[in-house]
Amino acid sequence: MPKTLRLFISLNIQESIRNALNDCISNIQKKGFDEIKWVESQRIHLTLHFLGDVHKSLVYGINTQLNQIANSLQPFIVTLSDIGVFPHIENPRIVWVGIKQNSKTLNKLRNLTESKLSTLGIVTPEKPYKPHLTLGRVNRNCRISKKRLTELMQQLKCGNLQMAWKIQELHLIHSCPTSEGFEYHNIGVSRLGLKQ
Repeated sequence: MPKTLRLFISLNIQESIRNALNDCISNIQKKGFDEIKWVESQRIHLTLHFLGDVHKSLVYGINTQLNQIANSLQPFIVTLSDIGVFPHIENPRIVWVGIKQNSKTLNKLRNLTESKLSTLGIVTPEKPYKPHLTLGRVNRNCRISKKRLTELMQQLKCGNLQMAWKIQELHLIHSCPTSEGFEYHNIGVSRLGLKQ
């Protein structure tokens, strides 16, 4: 049995958002774009903080800290925004949709988790936080041309992606490797604003 778990903290996504993204991806798949492996709607998530491999003994402490953080904040609205790619348009590997509205609150939440978890000895590399939902990954050994990428972006923008939802929960997720990729198991939920 491994003594560590691969963990990340994510924020809740409403089912209506998942359904809209699933419809959008389904429509794109009908038009080809076989260069991209699309993420199943139930696996789409909004990562707040990737923790990496963490000792099992710290899970209780992490959930305790997340409960304290959640209690200090009220639920807030976020909105889907622009389509983008990582690492850059010349060599796209990941297709994502960004998050707008309340970006300051998201960054505050990110900084709070970083600060609180450091008291448990969990220190993660400092990286700029770009909140997003990963929609697909370009298949290995595949390249997607700028023309094709522009076409894809137009298809995604044609979908109704200007959607908003309320962030109400922090989730501690165990990302478990399998032969098919990773399975996500929710091992803690902290609701925002329980203490008024």
